[in-house]
Amino acid sequence: MVRKALIGTTDIFLVVLIFLNVLDFFEIIPSEFDYAKKILSWVLMGYLLYQVSLTHVLFGRKDGDIDALLIFSYVLLIVKNLISYAASAYATASSTMKPFFKLLIDNYASYELVTFIAGLIGLFLVALYVAYKVPFLKRSVMGVLHEEGRPKKEVKTFLARLGITLLVLLAFYLYVFNMIMEWLAIAIDAPLILAILLFYSIFMLRHRMSTHKYLQQIGTASDNFFKSIIDHFRYKESILLGLCGLLVLHLITDVGNFLIPYLTGLRDQLYFGFLQGAGRATVWGVLKLDMASLSGVFPTIGLLLIFIGNVLGIMLLFLSPAVLWYEMYRHRKPRLPKWWIIVFFSSLPAVILNPLFALRRLNTTNLVGVDVLTGSMLASQVSLALTVGMMLLFGLVAFASFKRKKLIKGIEQLWVAISTMFLGWYSLLFFIDVATYYQDVVFGFLRMGNWVMSIIFFVFVVLIIIFYVGGFGIFLYELVHRTRRKRHIT
Repeated sequence: MVRKALIGTTDIFLVVLIFLNVLDFFEIIPSEFDYAKKILSWVLMGYLLYQVSLTHVLFGRKDGDIDALLIFSYVLLIVKNLISYAASAYATASSTMKPFFKLLIDNYASYELVTFIAGLIGLFLVALYVAYKVPFLKRSVMGVLHEEGRPKKEVKTFLARLGITLLVLLAFYLYVFNMIMEWLAIAIDAPLILAILLFYSIFMLRHRMSTHKYLQQIGTASDNFFKSIIDHFRYKESILLGLCGLLVLHLITDVGNFLIPYLTGLRDQLYFGFLQGAGRATVWGVLKLDMASLSGVFPTIGLLLIFIGNVLGIMLLFLSPAVLWYEMYRHRKPRLPKWWIIVFFSSLPAVILNPLFALRRLNTTNLVGVDVLTGSMLASQVSLALTVGMMLLFGLVAFASFKRKKLIKGIEQLWVAISTMFLGWYSLLFFIDVATYYQDVVFGFLRMGNWVMSIIFFVFVVLIIIFYVGGFGIFLYELVHRTRRKRHIT
């Protein structure tokens, strides 16, 4: 009898991919291998999208040929990201790869324009075919946003159908494809895989999971997560929740982009290669410099407490909107464990009065979004003693509130309000940076006399406004709507 192999070819491939991501997290992998790994991640994400079937999600019926053309067009739109990352990898690349990276860098503008226009043409062809021939079924994005049924012959109806289809394809690119490909395949792929690896390692030990299943769970965890995100847009009941969920994902991503690297000292050399200027020191480096400026036991202890408060406080601020979103998804009133409430409120004075972290726009030519910087906790004019006193006071009030139901309800509502305001502030910074980038592109093409590209990027600006401004408004609406209704909403 032939014995079945414990580890198959697919498992070996998963082991190699996981191993490369672990090496990437610990910055052991050379820059050119990291670059190649990110290209491989793109290929895998493209394959995943093909398996999910974007036509099934967007229109309700799977069409493999249209799926392939749509994914290829989307990839052409973001090839500029991979070309720009070549500039970051060039400095540490081997002599064998430097000519290739230099070729990309020297011809960046022409490559970017050609691939972007080709991607737009591909999307237009898809929209044209869909508007003419493809029916919109109920369980799909177009079934939610547009009239269901088969295409009609009238010219006016066809043009309206073409316009809304093209807008949805562009919106899907901006809201989902571009962000997910950058997050899961470039920015936080290594920290995400490592976190999943640790989680399933513990799970394997506790539940005696087989080696094959263990590898499959690790390799497909992020893929399943991606599928669940996309699936929210197929249903009228969950499309708004999915939209504001994408907004919350920005915060979770920046935990991997900034907070984990500042804590571990391990950072993605391609991503951080674009981030320049002061404020890039690890939290331990900042603490060491601040402690060198102090003398005496009590100031040192106070600084250590403020440091711990800053690290815990910023982490909880970044994660709290995700907790709120999950409670909205489960149709429950937002609640937290007792320890989370106590730590959250006792940390707030440190984050506000003697901040270790600062948020601002990225304001770079290669990346858009929110930048997280580190800086001295002694730069504030507030004394350490006052901040420590406020931390103890806030912590005691939070602890005492658990003995009275009315008081704990008020404390939880305050946590919801603070977390929502933080999400609003973060979203505003992100929106300003992204909108400014596209605005500059619009006026750049206008100065060149290219009206077609100006109009296209103006549409991008409008879609960005809808996403960030509308997304935060939807978050507020869903927060009230889903935590007060008695009927379960999925």
